[in-house]
Amino acid sequence: MPIPIVQHSADLCNFLLPLLVGLNAFQQRHVLNVVDALLSGSGKHKVLTAITRMLLVPHDDHFALADFLRRSPWDAEAVRRACLTVMLTLVVRLQRRFGFKHIFLSFDDSLCVKDAATHALETVGFHFDHVRQRRQAGRFSNASRYISISLAIGPFSFPINWRIY
Repeated sequence: MPIPIVQHSADLCNFLLPLLVGLNAFQQRHVLNVVDALLSGSGKHKVLTAITRMLLVPHDDHFALADFLRRSPWDAEAVRRACLTVMLTLVVRLQRRFGFKHIFLSFDDSLCVKDAATHALETVGFHFDHVRQRRQAGRFSNASRYISISLAIGPFSFPINWRIY
């Protein structure tokens, strides 16, 4: 199977490569390919098995991709700060260009519903679900609960942060 040769955008490289200083050149290229597959992939689902299919590499093992994401030496807080900096810079540009006067922050607690048989994940349990109405199972869903913060300016909305509740 041929390995695709992709030239990544300069913006993506300028954003990601300073965050990946602990990785060698091959690992950095792999991260760029994974992020590119996430951003530009046409698949309906963005799960690890679908991403490994999009990457078209001969070692399309989604467990290896999971280990790569989980055990790599980058700092999650540095990535979060870099993403926040990029988003806030974009918000300032939008405000200056279009003259939006109001910026809104919204806090929302939500459920990420899982399959009923899911039980091994630490944060998954039965939570009251005010959105779903079911006769047999009641109003509880097997899910993990999280809180998200979004910033809205004009017609644009940006996810700022989220935490498991």
